[in-house]
Order: sequence, then C-alpha cells, then structure tokens
Amino acid sequence: MVAAKDGSGAGCVKSGVVMQLERLQIRDFRNIAQAGLHWSPGWNLLLGENGQGKTNVLEAIGLLASGRSFRRATAQVMRRQGAAGFALQAEVVSGGLRHQLLFTAQGTQQQLQLNGKGVGSLSAMDQVVVAVVLTPDGPALVRGAPEERRNYLDWIIFSHQRSYANLVREYQTALRARNQLLRSQCSDGRQYEAWEEQLVALGAAIYQARQEMMQQVARRMAHFLEALALDPDGYGWQLAATEGSGREAEADQPREAYYRQALRYHRAADQRSGSTSIGPHRDDPQFWQGKRLLARFASRGQQKRFLLALKLTEADLLRERLRAAPLLLLDDPLTELDQDGSSRLLRVLSMGSLQIFIALCSTEGLAWPGERPLRRFQVQEGTIQPIA
Repeated sequence: MVAAKDGSGAGCVKSGVVMQLERLQIRDFRNIAQAGLHWSPGWNLLLGENGQGKTNVLEAIGLLASGRSFRRATAQVMRRQGAAGFALQAEVVSGGLRHQLLFTAQGTQQQLQLNGKGVGSLSAMDQVVVAVVLTPDGPALVRGAPEERRNYLDWIIFSHQRSYANLVREYQTALRARNQLLRSQCSDGRQYEAWEEQLVALGAAIYQARQEMMQQVARRMAHFLEALALDPDGYGWQLAATEGSGREAEADQPREAYYRQALRYHRAADQRSGSTSIGPHRDDPQFWQGKRLLARFASRGQQKRFLLALKLTEADLLRERLRAAPLLLLDDPLTELDQDGSSRLLRVLSMGSLQIFIALCSTEGLAWPGERPLRRFQVQEGTIQPIA
C-alpha cells in the first residue's frame, strides 16, 4: 500500500508566478442570461440559496479551464432555456502575459479560442489556465464505483504526462479486439495471443504509471492530511482488483509475466462472460485508513477531510509542473465538516497563493484568516451582483 508518510517537498500550494482569472463574461449559460464579473486575486465567495446558480458560475470557469463540464453535461444542457447557444469570455493573466479566452457553443458545435485562435487540445490551454474542482458529488470518489477512482487517477496522470492518453487509447483498442474474439467464441489461440501480447505490454505500462503517480500523491498529501488533523501515517492508496477478477494468484510476479499468465489462464472463463477480467481496466485505486477501507469505516467528516487533502495535493502537483498555482473551485466545501475542520481548511487555503472560488449558502460563523483580498457576490435566480 502506498501510504502518506513523507511530506517532503510539499507546500501550501505557494507560487511566485501568477495564474489569475481577472474577468468573466457569461451569456445564456444555464440560468444566467448575462453577467460580467471582475474577480479578486484571492478569495471569491459566491453566496446564495441552493438552485440559484452558484455552481453554474464554477462550471463556467471549469469549462474555460478544461474544455469540458465537471458535471459531464453537453452543450445543449448547458445553454439557457430557449437560447440557441452560449458564450463564455474571460481575461486571464498568466506568467506576466494577458490572455483572452472564448468558449462558444451553438447547437452541438463547441469552440474554444485562445487569443482569437482556435484551440484543438488541452495541452495548448494548461499554460494559461488550469483549475482543480471539488463539488458536492466529490465523495463519490471515495464511496463510489472503482471507475470513478480509475478515471480520477488517470486524469491526474494525463495532466502531467500527455502521452498517457495515447497509451490508454491503445490499450482500449486491444481490449475491444480481445472482447470481440471472446464474444464470437473464437477458438484460434494465435488470434488471442496477438492481442494479449499488446494487452500485456500496454497494461504493464499503465500499471507502472499509476503506481508512480500514487507514490507522488502520497508523498505530497502527508502535509495536507496533517494540516486537516488526519494522521499521515494512517492513510494510504492501493491498487486493488475489482471483485471476481481472479487476481488472488498474482503473488510477486513482474507485471507483464502476471498479465500474460493470467490472461491465458482466464481465457475460458472470459469466453463465458464475454469480457476480459484481467488488466488495469479492472483496477480499483482504493483509499485506506490503516488496514480498513476508508469508504466503509471512516466517518463522513474524515472522508471529507481526506478528499480535501487529496484535492489540495492535486493542486500542489500542478503548481510544481506549471510553476504557477492553478485556480481552485470549491462548491460547498464545508459540508460534513465540523467547526474545527472548517477552520483548518480555511487556514490552509489562506497560506497559499491560489485564486479561490467558493460557492456557499452562507458565511455565518466563518472567519476568513490571513490578509488576502476577498470579494463577495450574491447569486439569486441567475443574477450575480457584487456585495459591497
């Protein structure tokens, strides 16, 4: 198990280079007909009752940063009811330079522009603006299906290693080919071996990349776990297989040797099920509290603190790679936290250089530590107004 024991190299997400969203124009997005927002370089609080549009603002920022909705929504869903499309326009300062971002959607067509030119890949954007997001459905990462954790881990790796996406695509191609052989009840062992050799090599490379990233995350995460009053020695992250994948015979074999042997051994059973039971597509990057699963035995408050530490670690790793602190988007982050947890989180955030966007119903009883600038916005029925 990869445990969070060594906090060396971890910081409070500090950076001397600015990545800052200064202005945002929104038109016909979700329930927002029109909005022009000028942001603080420090704290930005979106205040209002549930269902008023706070999360929509965060989603718009995330869309500009990543080119995709963190709600996994399509353009048709995100446009305001009755509108043909929507437009998001932003002004960003990054590395001492000012940039113009434009995201438009018309019908099913979407376009992202950087300084007036079309952008076809995320790699062209992440030197300008990057965001780390935590929403109320974030606990699904801890308590949800293995696919949630696999996708999250793979997204972190992709954020640091663009070639990883090609590796995963090639693996999925080989996996679909083997599954097709299984479903057709093919009896030609040579055909299986051809695709299985690809699965062996590609699967081992994916497994290695995941293990290395989990080790990086564990080392950095120790600092944030401690800051949020969780014992760094008591939490870990481990690649396990989903139930029924037959991985109990793994022992200490080299990864390629294990995959090669296991694929051959389980071929007959895989033919009966019509799918491949062995490989990284079956892995579950599980979170542990001591020797027990975090999802089953930790309290909701402990799970939330762990998740916040994980997201702060994600931001810290991005800061190191980009040499600039990413934006941090937090939707109702204090839910399931007691007063101590809330105070600790705000204190950790105040020590860094992140530009922070937080959606809350109320700030009653909260103290905002530090001297970083703070700006409040009232959100009501899609209308957003700064609070003096």
